[in-house]
Amino acid sequence: GFATHYEAQFVQREAVIMDEAHNLESHLISFAETKINIDELVKKHALTSLKNVKFSTLNEINEEIISDIMKHISVKIGELEAKIATKLQNRVKVSLTDWAKSFDGAIASDVSSLQSKLYALDKVLQPLKIYQDNKDAGKWIMHADENENSITLTPLKANFLFNYYMKKMGEKFI
Repeated sequence: GFATHYEAQFVQREAVIMDEAHNLESHLISFAETKINIDELVKKHALTSLKNVKFSTLNEINEEIISDIMKHISVKIGELEAKIATKLQNRVKVSLTDWAKSFDGAIASDVSSLQSKLYALDKVLQPLKIYQDNKDAGKWIMHADENENSITLTPLKANFLFNYYMKKMGEKFI
C-alpha cells in the first residue's frame, strides 16, 4: 500500500529542499487522517460482515472495532488477490508475448475491475495501518459519530509521520 514497493527506488540525499515547508505538517496530518463509515464499507466495498457494527462513544470499544475492520478488509483484499491470480493462471507461458496474447478482453476487463476494487480497499486500509502502527507515537483525536456510524481519526502532530515517511529521504532538510 501507498507505494511501499517503490521505496527502494528512493536514494537518501545529502540535502532535501522543501518548498512551501510551512505547509508540510498540515499535509502530513491530512495524509494520515481518515474517516471510516460502516455503511459505506458495507455498500461500496461489499463488506457485509460489518453491517451490524456500530461505533461507540467509548474509545476502547472503537479501538476493537478498528482492529476488526482492518481484519475484514485484509481478508477481502486476500480474496480479491486470489481472484486476480486465478484469472491470470493457466495462460500460455511459452514467452511473455504469447502469455500477453492469451488474454482476451473479458479477462483484462475482469482483472482491471478486481484491481480497482483492491486499490479502493487498500486506500481505506493504509490510513488505518498508519493509525494502528503509530497510535502510541503521537496523540490522535478519535471522533465517533453514532448517527452517521462513522469515526474520524486525526493525528494532532506530524512528527512521527515525518520521521517515518520523510526523514529517510535526506540527511538535511532545507
